[in-house]
Amino acid sequence: FDPGCNWAECFISLSAELAAGLAVDGILDLERPVQHPGIDLGLVTELSELVGTVTSATQRELPLLTVRLVGILASLCSRDRGTDEDDPHRDLIEHACRRLTDDPRLDLARLARESGLSYERFRKLFRERVGISPGEYRIRRRIDRARTLLQTPDRAVKAVAEELGYPNPYAFSAQFKIVVGESPETYRQRH
Repeated sequence: FDPGCNWAECFISLSAELAAGLAVDGILDLERPVQHPGIDLGLVTELSELVGTVTSATQRELPLLTVRLVGILASLCSRDRGTDEDDPHRDLIEHACRRLTDDPRLDLARLARESGLSYERFRKLFRERVGISPGEYRIRRRIDRARTLLQTPDRAVKAVAEELGYPNPYAFSAQFKIVVGESPETYRQRH
């Protein structure tokens, strides 16, 4: 992720035959090769895991992985078709996601007030659209940013914790280990 960027993109290349078949089935619109599905962290995570799996897959496993990829593609395309007109809160939630990505210290109650909603209403809308609570989303964005910061060898773990708004390096390390499965120091050594 580019910390200066407010969007993410991925490319899925298909053979002409597969694309034509998906178009016939109504999954793809060949006149619209670029889709804007909004934010669905579950689909992003699933796609990321699938990409990691494909790189080490055997020839025998590839057809099954292709089917999973088509399923993700269908989900993304169906989200794109229904998001613009049907969801009056789409822009609000995408704005909230950008704010939480840009400012890991942002107070969630303040963000809800800025959005013109009670915290409970904001939290419910956020969970419905993104699939996780705003608090969990903020944690994941903090850890994503921490992964990037930890790849700079001269930056201390304590400095990373402070920059991301953790009260101390121990709280940061504990949360990092829960999300990533290893300590920040171990992660740094491997990357």
